[in-house]
Amino acid sequence: MTFNSHLEKLHDQPIENYDPEKGIQSTTHAIRVSIDWDLYEDGVTILDRLSHLLKDKRVREISGLVIGPWDFESSESSAGIVSFLCDHAAELPQLRALFLGDIIFEEQECSWIQQSDVSPLFAAFPNLDYFGVRGGTDLSLSHPKHDTLKHLVIQTGGMSSEVLGQIRDGHFPSLVHLELWTGSDNYGFDADTADIDKILELTTMPELRYLGIRNCEIADQVAAALKDAAITAQLDTLDLSMGCFGDEGAAALAANPAISRLKHLNLEHHYMTEKGMALIKGLGISVNCDDPQEEDVDEDDRYRYIAVSE
Repeated sequence: MTFNSHLEKLHDQPIENYDPEKGIQSTTHAIRVSIDWDLYEDGVTILDRLSHLLKDKRVREISGLVIGPWDFESSESSAGIVSFLCDHAAELPQLRALFLGDIIFEEQECSWIQQSDVSPLFAAFPNLDYFGVRGGTDLSLSHPKHDTLKHLVIQTGGMSSEVLGQIRDGHFPSLVHLELWTGSDNYGFDADTADIDKILELTTMPELRYLGIRNCEIADQVAAALKDAAITAQLDTLDLSMGCFGDEGAAALAANPAISRLKHLNLEHHYMTEKGMALIKGLGISVNCDDPQEEDVDEDDRYRYIAVSE
């Protein structure tokens, strides 16, 4: 599986595709700026589109911005976009939500998206409430600091241990929602349970209520690590969906008293048997066990697959 449709909402805002001929139609919508293949072939760049957007008389009113495709040959990183937005931050004074990389498989596979150091955006937009990014290749958060950010979403088919370490060492005291798609080792995931443990032991996010370790190959190990994790007691929602979660993880969660105090547990796209699902449903909380998967069996080997990797 991979991304097959664009975002329909950014945080809580519907999304409007920006048409330079029509201009901004609604300032209650997030604005999506992108180029398609024909424009790319004609030499039109995403920076051309963004420059045009900034000339719109209503641009200072928009509060949400989505950046779609900027390249179709995996040859250009997001660094130019990051620099452009930072240079023109004063022209977007109401910006509260930003998503970088709303790109689907028909445009580029997730692993082909060339990202960059996105952390300068945190300094440029101190009033951000939501920041999301898609694509793990060359992704970095070299200065992971934002005093008021409440939602941080990082979607990858393979997240590096470096990025996990940057988040662990970051300063996000107001964060309510942390969502990490860690991905597959075939596409850049090189972390282990020790790296995940350091995220789970964070005490620097006192407002955190939602933790998502999604699209994760080692979801069972994450579930086991949650037993003594400092962060678990403060959560309302735990999201281990889209990964390789199975009966081992179910047993670990069922044995963890803190899990039964959650408001919701999301395990959609899992490898649990009926026995494992019975353990989870016996927790007495709201759970999502939709989309059960079956292991691939090849002679003596068994394979599980995360939802998004390519």
